[in-house]
Amino acid sequence: MFSLKVLSACPGALGELLTFMRKRKLSWLVRMSLVGLGIFAALALLEFGLRVWGQVAMIPSMFVEDPYTSYRLKPSVRARAVIPGVYEYEWTTNQQGLRAREAYRIPREAGTHRVLVIGDSFTFGIGVNDDETFSALLQGMLEQSCPTMEVEVINAGVGGWSTSHELEFLERFGLSFEADVVVLGFFGNDLDGNSSSGIHYLEDGELFVSPVELRPSLGRLKRVTELIPAYDFLVGHSVLVNWLRTLYFKLSRPAPSDTPPKEPPGQEAVGTESGDREHQWLLMEKLIVRMESILEAVGTRFLVLVIPNDHELVTNLGSAEGNSLPVAGMMSLCTRLQLSCFDLLPVLSSGFSTENGRVYIEGDGHMTALGHQLAAEALNEPVAQVLNCS
Repeated sequence: MFSLKVLSACPGALGELLTFMRKRKLSWLVRMSLVGLGIFAALALLEFGLRVWGQVAMIPSMFVEDPYTSYRLKPSVRARAVIPGVYEYEWTTNQQGLRAREAYRIPREAGTHRVLVIGDSFTFGIGVNDDETFSALLQGMLEQSCPTMEVEVINAGVGGWSTSHELEFLERFGLSFEADVVVLGFFGNDLDGNSSSGIHYLEDGELFVSPVELRPSLGRLKRVTELIPAYDFLVGHSVLVNWLRTLYFKLSRPAPSDTPPKEPPGQEAVGTESGDREHQWLLMEKLIVRMESILEAVGTRFLVLVIPNDHELVTNLGSAEGNSLPVAGMMSLCTRLQLSCFDLLPVLSSGFSTENGRVYIEGDGHMTALGHQLAAEALNEPVAQVLNCS
């Protein structure tokens, strides 16, 4: 048993308390109760101090492991995320792990038309409430554009996903929703994300799927925290727990290395930086072609929403940098593949130039509620046309 003599050497009030207990020869139960009370008081004081300081982010636990997409949204969650001075918003997931309050029927009800929106954190809607995402706003707009139809817009966006994750989700689960239209939200970091996801790779220019056991997981820390009682509650409500979690991630972040990472098994080696980007665009093309082919086979229309980042928006308003930017590259790919793609760059530029019109969250980079509204407006007419409800 751990000796109180050792603990009595601890500096501060806790050490004095332990010394007092040892001298008074208190019972083991009383000693442990007093120690627990002291620890609780110290933690409560830290919690109070951090709340007064008010500079700690509160980011609830969002993900669970998934064998196919590595991770997905945690089902049946209602939480509030806060980054002081940046954003504060509430989000909800249903039993299927989608950003919605109620589960969607599978198979769908007769007469119901569905729009499935897949994408990353821009599609999920980091920084905006449930009813402010462009999927939720599109739902309301389509109810007006298609008054004689029962239309459901399903938000299947997951923060950190790439096109590779989204294709795997579509094949494994998304097709079961029997959507009339699938909207893919493309963002520039999908190019890097496809390569690092470990789900798909190219060999001799052809697309292959990696074995499930070789794909990245959420890691050992996530599996450990899942065993801690009330961990999700603590992360959602305790400033101290969030501060400790942030501190852990900062301390455990690996130092930058000049050694290039090893290529996944079977993946073509990439040489120069330009060659790497060329490889990424080829992988993107194969993923898009695969996605379009499986949707065409079930009679589902495919639309792509091309979302710029704030740098591309400012560049568009100032001096152009040619086709090196992801939006320009994706629109070029859409033209070559004859896809129905909608460029949000000019749409967001119009909102950006209005008085008090901020379309990106300052200090974060995700779209504001205004940005989501503009995106929904851009999608409303083409989706209504596909549904043939005008």
